[in-house]
Amino acid sequence: HYQHYITYNNTLKTLLTNRSVSRKAIVDIILLIQAVIMGIVEGITEFLPISSTGYLILSADVMGFWTKEKVDLFVVVQLGAILAVIYDYWGRLWQALMGLLTGKAEGMTNPRQLGLSLIVSTIPVMIVGFTFADEIKAYLFNPIVVAIMLIIGGLLIFYVEKRPKTVIAEEAEDVSIKTALMIGLFQCLALIPGTSR
Repeated sequence: HYQHYITYNNTLKTLLTNRSVSRKAIVDIILLIQAVIMGIVEGITEFLPISSTGYLILSADVMGFWTKEKVDLFVVVQLGAILAVIYDYWGRLWQALMGLLTGKAEGMTNPRQLGLSLIVSTIPVMIVGFTFADEIKAYLFNPIVVAIMLIIGGLLIFYVEKRPKTVIAEEAEDVSIKTALMIGLFQCLALIPGTSR
């Protein structure tokens, strides 16, 4: 990776010293390339059991693109993946909404439970996220925190994979309110970049 970075910097220096090429055009092209690279990183990492936000921060740092002011840009980069998840799960989300509102949903034995569990599991992370948004951006969105959390998260995943599994619910609509609340509390850890859900 370091060799690619040196090549990237040498190419950039060559282009910037060429007077026939406008500096603004070069900067625009470089920003476009960086945005495309971040989009590729997001597309690859979003659906893996790793922190896509963490890898976005690391890739932006390697490209010299990372500043705390650009945290909101990451939301835009991740919007495509979020919309893909909504598209992929739209039928299930619609079932949850209809089950919650009407008490009936095709193929579900406990139609209201899925909607209730989704709401309950979302509340803790929303409260913590909105309450501490500025602190999270200021102190946790940096490459050092990401690297530490990726290591800790990787070790935790190895540990959990080695433990015997206990099935709490066969289907998503079987998740109890207590379990949904626990899931929501653990989701708060995912506010730390580098921590995978």
